[in-house]
Amino acid sequence: MSTVETVTKSEQSESLVVYEIGYLLLPTISEEKLGDSITALRSIIEGKSGVFIADGAPTMRPLAYTISKIIQTKRQKFDHAYFGWVKFEVDSAQIAPIKKSIEALEDVLRALFIKTVRESTLMANKVMDREAEKAKAEWSEEASGETKAPADVEEIDKSIEALVN
Repeated sequence: MSTVETVTKSEQSESLVVYEIGYLLLPTISEEKLGDSITALRSIIEGKSGVFIADGAPTMRPLAYTISKIIQTKRQKFDHAYFGWVKFEVDSAQIAPIKKSIEALEDVLRALFIKTVRESTLMANKVMDREAEKAKAEWSEEASGETKAPADVEEIDKSIEALVN
């Protein structure tokens, strides 16, 4: 590989940035047409040479506050919306046109663009799910009335030493 190719590849990798979009879609969209809205959003990103890393399917969620949007000359208020997210990598110069196009979509209530890092977001969710299952199991044991034998002080000291090391 020549030095010219090396410089070009390093410049290209420096201009690529990882972004995550958190978006809210109108709750008036039927579940059958929800896929069309997601496809439109993804096609905008793909049209600007974006490379997808991960995404989360939109699910209906209550909003923390009411959001209003003018739809066909009428202001409508929403307290629920479909929340989803997409993580992708794209040239930093392309993010402004992507943002403008996504915010112009009729089905998008709100969209938030964040610079982030390329990491496995699914792995973090799996770890959190395991911890939640463990806590749930402990709570169900307490609720069922099962009692555990009192812990030995030496065992507690050994487990604390293991955690510290």
